Amino acid sequence: AVAYGLGPTGVAGARLGGQFTAFMFLAIALNVVLYRPKFNVDLKRWGRILKMGLPLALPYFLGLFLLDIDRWMLVALLGEDGVVQAGQYSSVVVLAYRFDLVVISFQTAVVPALVATWAENRGAYQRLLGGASRVALLLGLPVAVGTGFIAPDVMELIFGEAYIESAPVLALIIWFVPLQFFNRIMAASLSATEREKWVAINMGAAVVANVAFNLVLIPDHGYMGAAYATVGSEVLLVGMNLFVQRRDMLGILASIKLFRVLGAMAAIYGLCYLLRDQHALLIFGAAVAAYPFAIIAARCISKAELKAILGRD
Repeated sequence: AVAYGLGPTGVAGARLGGQFTAFMFLAIALNVVLYRPKFNVDLKRWGRILKMGLPLALPYFLGLFLLDIDRWMLVALLGEDGVVQAGQYSSVVVLAYRFDLVVISFQTAVVPALVATWAENRGAYQRLLGGASRVALLLGLPVAVGTGFIAPDVMELIFGEAYIESAPVLALIIWFVPLQFFNRIMAASLSATEREKWVAINMGAAVVANVAFNLVLIPDHGYMGAAYATVGSEVLLVGMNLFVQRRDMLGILASIKLFRVLGAMAAIYGLCYLLRDQHALLIFGAAVAAYPFAIIAARCISKAELKAILGRD
């Protein structure tokens, strides 16, 4: 496709063609090599399945919409200038959203343990939720703190000098990462305790708020306004999730162990601040090297808690 000068359209077509070819080979294998499936459609049964699965699937689709709506609105509200800003903004959010795989993997690992402890031992469930919340912050906060100090270097290294002006957007929107980590843990807790409808309700409210924030902020602040809207809607989602789980989360938020996590992060922030005028690689290396010692010194998480989170008790 590229050789014939079709550009991005040709690449997209080639990708779709490859997917279609793979689908055809799979269909042939299922019907000829393995077995010939017979499908009996029971509409009532499928309706029950849809009713049960919708609260679980809807937050996923709303989450995808939340990640893309700001770029659509940049173009819709700013016209040609919005197209340029949407391109620059996309280069930034791609970096921030790459951490979503880590977030989903962590959530997937935690859900079985939360379900098991909720059914068997509510005290163990509270301890597990507290430990998982702290691990979420320990994974997400250093990404946001560190990126804030080296954002210009990151943008120049990956996209070139022309994108350095987008560094403030990266330094802001990267706070989406720890917020999403925390929200994913609370979503896992709601699903584990048979309150999954609240995951969909809260996510829907966050999407509506994000649209409203964008309508207000983008006309005056451009892609920086879109970044504020994204982070603001994620903060709102944290607040709504905390309200729904206030009985479970109140003790966790007041726990001394949570303040230990914040203390460890304050130490790393201080280190990065002292080195702020140095090369980005020095800041990054020093923070990465010091972070495990800060976690151990602050006693943020125990080995037993990690085993419980991963279901290896």
